[in-house]
Amino acid sequence: AARLGFRGMEFRQGNIADWTGDGGVEMVICLHACDTATDAALAKAALWGAPVILAVPCCHKELIQKIGNSRLEALLSYGLLRERFGSIATDTLRALALEVLGYRTDIMEFIETEHTPKNILIRAVRGKDWQMDGGGASALKAARRYLAFRDELGVSPWLESALGERFSSALAAARP
Repeated sequence: AARLGFRGMEFRQGNIADWTGDGGVEMVICLHACDTATDAALAKAALWGAPVILAVPCCHKELIQKIGNSRLEALLSYGLLRERFGSIATDTLRALALEVLGYRTDIMEFIETEHTPKNILIRAVRGKDWQMDGGGASALKAARRYLAFRDELGVSPWLESALGERFSSALAAARP
């Protein structure tokens, strides 16, 4: 930060899951963090109430191994297709989880596919009516969509447990 002339900015290196800072962040950027490191960064950012979250996920191993829906057996029996479907499903659940917490979320192409196959950007901007436990009709709709998709896949994402009790309460409020 000093070398670049950035005042009021710090760079820290380490495992985000182990970080115990109190937040006070303006933006969280997560670039090609493998497997649950993306989830750890998203959870920390959301729990801190970061106004902007930008995440470019990399590996998606955690959820790929857990998908247990017999109706998807044909698709999941091919390793490459299982991996791609698992990646898309993981990022869908990540985006929905952030929406449950009151973020406006987009998934977009980060860079041309000719440069990298890992080119998805999850962009989340805290809504002006943001509350940690979501709240509002759009958060309730997102929670219902999250639960339906998660249950259809038969998974229990690590991100869900990392988001803790408030997230669990938001999901419980969405159950019929």
